[in-house]
Amino acid sequence: MKKILFNIITIVFIMSIVLIQLPVKAATEENKIIIQKAEKDFIIYYKNICNSQFNFAFSTDKDTVKEDLIFISSVEDKIQDERLNTAYINEKIYDTYFKENEKQAYIWIKDSNGDYKIEAEKIDLTKNIMTDSEIQYVNNTTKRIKGEEKNSSITNVWTDDDNVKHTVVLSQYVILKEENTEYYYQMVKIPKGETTGDNAKLYDLASKLQEGISSKYEKFEKQKEFLDLYNKLYPQDKDSKWIKTEDGYIVEPNDTITGDRYIIWLKAVKDGETTKDAKFLLCYQEDDEKKEKYTPIEVVKTPKTYDSKILLIAFGIIVVLIAIVLYLKRKSESSK
Repeated sequence: MKKILFNIITIVFIMSIVLIQLPVKAATEENKIIIQKAEKDFIIYYKNICNSQFNFAFSTDKDTVKEDLIFISSVEDKIQDERLNTAYINEKIYDTYFKENEKQAYIWIKDSNGDYKIEAEKIDLTKNIMTDSEIQYVNNTTKRIKGEEKNSSITNVWTDDDNVKHTVVLSQYVILKEENTEYYYQMVKIPKGETTGDNAKLYDLASKLQEGISSKYEKFEKQKEFLDLYNKLYPQDKDSKWIKTEDGYIVEPNDTITGDRYIIWLKAVKDGETTKDAKFLLCYQEDDEKKEKYTPIEVVKTPKTYDSKILLIAFGIIVVLIAIVLYLKRKSESSK
């Protein structure tokens, strides 16, 4: 019995060590953003390292002896009043480590005291890269297809949970049409109070980008999240739900209430070329007139961790092991 108990305690101890180590690796892999400036020119931002000067080195072999690495100093990227230290890949580094290795290499980073912060982390220039043009695409979303919001003559009366009646003056979005251009749209409703789901997340990201984000790294993060979700959710060209608008008028649904949000997907086709865009609208109430109107959002402008899941797994393992110990103890006592 004592031997079995000792073995169980040993297993719990070993698994605890493994579980503690897992989040560190996960957080490291997700705490960077790579911006491509040109074909062989990249800037690498590390969230928890970019605020201080550091040294970095590359190798095509993850098992390279650290003492054999050639370290170079980080460069400072001044963005308005914020200074971020970055690793970088220029043409020489690209040709040395990435060109003949499927655009992959490994990076080591150590701080000014010589302590290693990252060791042999893979840098893959074929995945999760943002380009300057993509950043501009995010910044110009809601501006590529021009239009304006206006009130219509249609109203909707609804009653809230306190039995108070509200009158919604349905709004309409009017596209400022250009000659020889066809316009199509799809409208997606995000009901009042809904905070989950990809549409709600995209709307929330658009709001945060409009409000402005002081941290440049966090702004890059939100721009990347926005772009990924935007590309995921934008309807396919052959989607049957596209509605052609002849006059450029888009009116929201009759059942709209205060707090409803809408994403309007737009596309304009001219001479075989398609322009894609989106509008983000919020329905709110004017207290003085008890009416609703829509305010358009213009897009101007923390890595995941798995601590909670791992703790739950660890807790479950410990509970099971305790149950086994109790079972074996009772079985031993009953056999005496």
